[in-house]
Amino acid sequence: MRIQFLITIFCLAIAGCTSPKSSQTPSAALDTGNSIDRDAIDAVIKTHRSDIHECLASALKINPKWKGKIIAQFIIGMTGKASHLGISESSVESAEVELCVLTVVSKIDFPKPTKDPITIKYPVGFR
Repeated sequence: MRIQFLITIFCLAIAGCTSPKSSQTPSAALDTGNSIDRDAIDAVIKTHRSDIHECLASALKINPKWKGKIIAQFIIGMTGKASHLGISESSVESAEVELCVLTVVSKIDFPKPTKDPITIKYPVGFR
């Protein structure tokens, strides 16, 4: 069985930013002068795609047609490590899958912010 996996950037933003209405990736420039290249963040997360696939294993054993979307929220600190991880929105109805995704994100070395830590909202869709 082939697992189709979808990761898209929904909103990478400074704390307080709401997700954009469109599905397009927002521009890389931030008005505050604080930035992380969004393409670089996306590329780093995509290198962990196989780890995120593993998060699906138990859910797919129970229901091969299982699907859902998680919006992980976290802060990228000045060291490039994620902290204050949580789920801002989820339709997966599986705490195990949510925790697994957050565990993967917590192990990623992200690009470092140029000025201050940045809050990120990153959707992970499974279908």
